[in-house]
Amino acid sequence: MRYTYKRDRNFEQRFFDELVIKFHGIKSKKLINGYPAYKIECPYCKKRGAVMGTSKNKETFYLLCPHHLCASGGSKVLDKVIKDHANSDMWESWREGHWIDNYAWFGIKSQTERIKGESKTFKEKQQLKSETARIYSANSRN
Repeated sequence: MRYTYKRDRNFEQRFFDELVIKFHGIKSKKLINGYPAYKIECPYCKKRGAVMGTSKNKETFYLLCPHHLCASGGSKVLDKVIKDHANSDMWESWREGHWIDNYAWFGIKSQTERIKGESKTFKEKQQLKSETARIYSANSRN
């Protein structure tokens, strides 16, 4: 897989705050999962009464709408809300912050293994050449 999805609550907080302002959010007196919740105008059905808050695992944010005819289907995770209702700049910065490219190109490699031997000194190379020459000359006489 080329891309991996990295979730970071601190990174998502900025987007959450921007969407709360965009949807005319008012801070609620009640806490949801230990964090403040905001009453907003639902971006899907345009009715007041939806809530944006923190998920149970405290890793991301979500939108809940209690209206049974709402197009959100009751709840949406923050990345779906951003994809559907944020401007393209916000979506691009969201995508660049979460999707990490883990593809590393290593180039073309030979399929055969290289056998690396010990390198010989100049004197050893000369002795080897003289021995092979002596063997060739002895074989050529016979």
